[in-house]
Parts: sequence; C-alpha cells; structure tokens
Amino acid sequence: MFCKKCGKALDENAKFCPVCGESVNHDESGVVVSENQGTKAAGVMTNIRPKYWVTTTILGILSIVFVAINFLGIPVVHLIGIVLGIVAIVYCKNDQRNYLYYSKAGMITGIIGVISGTGVAIYGMIVGILIAMQQL
Repeated sequence: MFCKKCGKALDENAKFCPVCGESVNHDESGVVVSENQGTKAAGVMTNIRPKYWVTTTILGILSIVFVAINFLGIPVVHLIGIVLGIVAIVYCKNDQRNYLYYSKAGMITGIIGVISGTGVAIYGMIVGILIAMQQL
C-alpha cells in the first residue's frame, strides 16, 4: 500500500506516512484512505499525479519541434514554439502551486523551447539586418 499524498510505500499498520506525515486510515475493506483525499491539505493537493502532467510534457516537446522546424526554412513557426513553451511553463507552475508534484520534463522542455525559439528569432533578425545592409 502507498501514501495517497506522496506515493511512498507504507507498512500495513501505518497510521502516518514516514515521509510526508499524512494521516492514513484503513476502511473496512483494508484499502488505505487518506483523511484529506481530494481536498487541499496544507496548501497542497493530496492527489499524487498533477492535472497537467502529460499535457505539459507534450507541449514542451512540441515547442522544441516547432523551433526545429524553423530551420527547414518555414518562417515564423518558431513563434508557435515559443508560445507552446510558455503555455507548458504556466501549466507546470499551476501544478506546482496546487499539487505536490509537477512535470519536470514539461518544465525543462518548455524552457528549452522558449529559449531556443527566442534565440532563433534574434538570429533571424540579425541575419535580416545584415542582408539588408549588404543590399544598400
């Protein structure tokens, strides 16, 4: 059996989780029931998996993909990558604020997408300026 708050394995007769201190109750069928299950306890949701866990990871990966597509010669798709990366970061922050965990992969890929998309945008502006100066 596992803690409903942090997911740590518990002893059969445990009354509290040794890691997070969550109170554990056993119902008549022997199933572990957290006292605060489904509610906000100490500012943290007791659900183990955050709401946007998969969504943030997918958005972060897509942000990197759209930035990479820009190098194939398709203009302005890096802007879509930047927006997707920002959305992934915002969703991760939302999960971090409301749940015990958040998708670190979503956060990291979102940050990489925003940074690389911004770098591509700056690079494109510099190249555009240099080309314009050569034509004068």
